[in-house]
Amino acid sequence: WVARLELRRPRWVDVALAVGCVVLMHLEIPLNDKAEPSAIGSLAIVVASLPLLLRSQAPVVAYVLSFVTMYGVIATVSVYNTMPAPVVLCAYAVAERYGLRAALVTGAASLPVVLVILQVFSPHGIFTWGTAQNLALVPLPLALGVAAHARRGYTSMLIERAEAAAQSREAKALR
Repeated sequence: WVARLELRRPRWVDVALAVGCVVLMHLEIPLNDKAEPSAIGSLAIVVASLPLLLRSQAPVVAYVLSFVTMYGVIATVSVYNTMPAPVVLCAYAVAERYGLRAALVTGAASLPVVLVILQVFSPHGIFTWGTAQNLALVPLPLALGVAAHARRGYTSMLIERAEAAAQSREAKALR
């Protein structure tokens, strides 16, 4: 599926989300005692937000890239509160595009990675409230994406039924 990837210009929503994540993470720097402002940290923030530009075209690729680029933010600037924003937005896009099965696979693959990240980089223990909050960032966007996917399917089914009923009424009226 990567070979078929035909890159087009990103949608304006994806650009807005990427810019919003860059701004959001930069706004956290002065508010976070552990964040160290630096040029390399700013570059890492921009790079970590770039996968959002692929979110609409290739959500799985964007999700994997956002996970990988998140390590640069962890290693350089430590904006832990806003750092997961690109990953969360890409997870939502995966579930919204592909539905429940993809969300389950994505969640099952992501939870161990998040646990390892928390174990290695978090100052909290593994059985703390902070860990629970961070783990909730895996299923929550996936569940919201699945709901949006189901709603879109339900809406299109209702529209098809309404159109079929209208055509049926028109056919009866012509007889």
